[in-house]
Amino acid sequence: MSTNYYLRNRKEYIYHREEMNKRNQVINVFLNQLKEWNAAEENIYDVQFRIESLTNVGYEEIHIGKRSGGWKPLFEKQPQFKSVKELKDFYAKNEDVYEIVDEYGTVHTWEELKNELIDWPGEKENGDRSDNYRDAEGYVWAEYQFS
Repeated sequence: MSTNYYLRNRKEYIYHREEMNKRNQVINVFLNQLKEWNAAEENIYDVQFRIESLTNVGYEEIHIGKRSGGWKPLFEKQPQFKSVKELKDFYAKNEDVYEIVDEYGTVHTWEELKNELIDWPGEKENGDRSDNYRDAEGYVWAEYQFS
């Protein structure tokens, strides 16, 4: 199993949750009305998905990297950082703005990120692509977007 980690903008995420709750209330009213009109109920979830996709409220999320059982971590180069040292410095300066979160929504401390991603003891290398590079500490970084 693999896990991605991100820096999530706290204020934007709180706003996102509030706006998504408002949106979901409106969608539920709409869906209940559709059910009352006896719309094709077997397709109601497809309709719900399309409506939700059109009305999503986003927030800033910066991909840090990924770890997977058996593999060493792979980090994603960002405009804000391109090495583990720069990542640590960026987070230290912006800890009041960003929180560390994994793809499942679990919030982590810096120490937890260090244990769960940075110091992840994988056995296989992720450095086989020509557009990957190693930072000064030897961590492998991708210059492309991945998930």
